[in-house]
Amino acid sequence: MENVSPFLFITCLTATLAGWWPRLTRRLAILCIEMAGLTEAIIGVRQIFGLALSRHAMFSLTGTFDNPGPLGGFLAVAGVVSICDAVTNRAYLVNPFRAEKESRPAILSAWFAAGCAAICLIPLPATMSRTAWIAAAAGVSVYALEQVAVRNWLKHHSRLIIPGILLVAILLGGVFFLKKESAIGRLHIWHMELLAIREKPLSGWGFGHEMGAYGIVQHDYFAQGGRHDVEIKMAGCPEYPFNEYLGLAIAGGIPLLLLALGAGTLCIIRLGGTPLRYGAVTLAVFAFASYPMSQPLLRAVLAVLLGAALAPNNPAGWKRLLGLAILCIILTGTLVTAKRRKAWQEAQDAVSMLSFSKTGDYYSGLADALGEYYPVLQHDFRYLYEYGLALHKEGAYGHSLEVLRRGVEYSCDPMFHNIIGKNLQAMGEFEEAEEAYRYASFQVPCRLYPHLLLIRLYQQTGRYDAARKEAELALSLPVNPRNRAMQGIREQILQENERLKI
Repeated sequence: MENVSPFLFITCLTATLAGWWPRLTRRLAILCIEMAGLTEAIIGVRQIFGLALSRHAMFSLTGTFDNPGPLGGFLAVAGVVSICDAVTNRAYLVNPFRAEKESRPAILSAWFAAGCAAICLIPLPATMSRTAWIAAAAGVSVYALEQVAVRNWLKHHSRLIIPGILLVAILLGGVFFLKKESAIGRLHIWHMELLAIREKPLSGWGFGHEMGAYGIVQHDYFAQGGRHDVEIKMAGCPEYPFNEYLGLAIAGGIPLLLLALGAGTLCIIRLGGTPLRYGAVTLAVFAFASYPMSQPLLRAVLAVLLGAALAPNNPAGWKRLLGLAILCIILTGTLVTAKRRKAWQEAQDAVSMLSFSKTGDYYSGLADALGEYYPVLQHDFRYLYEYGLALHKEGAYGHSLEVLRRGVEYSCDPMFHNIIGKNLQAMGEFEEAEEAYRYASFQVPCRLYPHLLLIRLYQQTGRYDAARKEAELALSLPVNPRNRAMQGIREQILQENERLKI
């Protein structure tokens, strides 16, 4: 509720204002999106030239996001809205200095839109977000095909349609091969998500449990054996569905997906010929291969688009009062949950300061410090992993098991099962520990760490033949040579294997 209430408030506020002043509200919505896009683009350009720090150590360009992918999606939406706004009002771009005084605001608006469009397009290629590129092209294409002049031109040059389709196919192929491994990995993610939907097509797995379901079906898929090396190499543990539509179907079943698709289509239709429609098309396409609803700024854009689309046309007095009443109710709910949202953010910040799992530095009392935030962050898989690992380090194996098993419901990361296995091994429950390690080894087969843990478990229990077989199995798995962590674990397995041969 903490994350939903601001979204609902923005949607209802936009719908209420658009019902009273439709043209002014839509113009303000367009202006806000353009200004936000301009801000993100300027931050991105400064990051490209080293004048500002990004929010991710691996990427120089992120804007105010944590990853360049969502930044690309936002720039695509803002860029398309700006392009369509500028082209729609292109008459004001000609001879602006000779225009009448009354038309100067429209001229300034048109030139501002053109400037935003140009600046948004500068960092967009640098984000390397192929999904954002395709989404932007889709938004602009839909706008172009709705123009009478473009349709007439195509009608008189129909012989160019087939070469144009071939050119688009070649460009899409180039986009695929630009980051081939990433594209194949995305296809594998969608495959696993479809398997998860097949398991519970009507009821879904529940909101928040999408990636937990992903971990279950991926384990079952690889546990059957006979999978290609490419699949083994590409399998991972994503934090997001990378397809909002499949994510909805996993959470609430196919009926929820159909409802969302119907509502989205209706909203795009109701936005009319305004630039907001093409921003909505861009966002809808981007959602097919990314995770925009996990980003607050993109959620806010969606809320504005939905509000503008849901606004009643020429509302009567009672409809205005009803809209105002709904707005007041949601505002009250937003204010009530504001304290909880603040507590959640403060807990997140505190945990990020306390967590040392990446460096392996743990101190006595860390588990107690992390435990204070359990009531607030008990649905956050990152927090649950940190807390469970801290408990394991301090020897509280039973409590650690409870926390980590809860984390498995929200995450597909095999490290949860690895630490669960370590807890069980420390408690002397070797068979259960072996099952946990084996589960992790199937969940993401290219991860060698569970195999190393199995080898050491077999050695501890005197099962040296099983240890040797496990080492041979691990060494036969395909490993990305650029993954230094996996190469390091492979070296450890080689050393263990040499000792077992002696």
